[in-house]
Amino acid sequence: MADRLTAEQVKEFKEAFDHFDEDKSGSIDAEELGKVMKELDEETEPDVLEEMIRSVDKDNSGKIEFDEFLTWMADNLAAQKAE
Repeated sequence: MADRLTAEQVKEFKEAFDHFDEDKSGSIDAEELGKVMKELDEETEPDVLEEMIRSVDKDNSGKIEFDEFLTWMADNLAAQKAE
């Protein structure tokens, strides 16, 4: 996954992740993800937030850790390039 991203992209995604991880726990939970979506002017229902987390939560912790976040971002970039 990290091999699909430049060092600069990883750095930028780390900064974004740290911003979203308000409690500095090392993961993003549904509440934090909801705040991010709201910042993006997207009102998202709690069940949709949970599904978003489940879709990238490979270790089934109920949260998004940085490695999962990076994979998610790399997949999104690849999808955008394919369009």
